[in-house]
Amino acid sequence: MTKGLQVTERDVRKYGKKFRLFSGEQGRIVGYLVSYQRVKNTKGKSVKVRETIHEELYRVFPEIRYVFDRHGVKIAERRKPGEPLYSTGRGYFRNIEQKNKKTGEEKKNGKN
Repeated sequence: MTKGLQVTERDVRKYGKKFRLFSGEQGRIVGYLVSYQRVKNTKGKSVKVRETIHEELYRVFPEIRYVFDRHGVKIAERRKPGEPLYSTGRGYFRNIEQKNKKTGEEKKNGKN
């Protein structure tokens, strides 16, 4: 995908490996499931409790701010909550759909 195209939940499942939410939590993507750690303050005390949460991707998808591929390259980002997730044109998405500037032909996965 080139820069600025919308990224769907299916693309995140296929190409994404890690993500970061707007609240700052980081997690991993494994198929339809995601797992991340949430930090909670217990009863106003300074002691922080970390709990690992496993959820379906569709529940967390609207809260995702950044998506990273398996090499740690940011492949998608959402600027504000409620906006669509857009590709950055880097990482694995760089090779998905590119048009040859001279001939106008589309390349898929770096091949003609």
